Amino acid sequence: FSQRLVPKACAFCAGEGCEKCEGRGHLGRVAVIEILDVSDKMQEAIRQGASEQTLRQADPSFRALRADVAAKVVAGLVRPQDAIHVQGHQEGDG
Repeated sequence: FSQRLVPKACAFCAGEGCEKCEGRGHLGRVAVIEILDVSDKMQEAIRQGASEQTLRQADPSFRALRADVAAKVVAGLVRPQDAIHVQGHQEGDG
């Protein structure tokens, strides 16, 4: 399980800035998450030193941080400029 809290786009102004959000464009936070189910098969792959890419492909239900934040941008919950920060953290987590 991995998560990042990112600013939630203000629902009153769609992230543009208004009195409700004090001109910031965001109001509160929303979680961007990824969950990896570590099944017996996954544990064995980890023990054998499988690559990260192989592990991600082994779990079809896995949804990476970038996919979750992208879905939240499309839904209007997160502003694109805030989604970029999630990408940077994910790539830096190595």
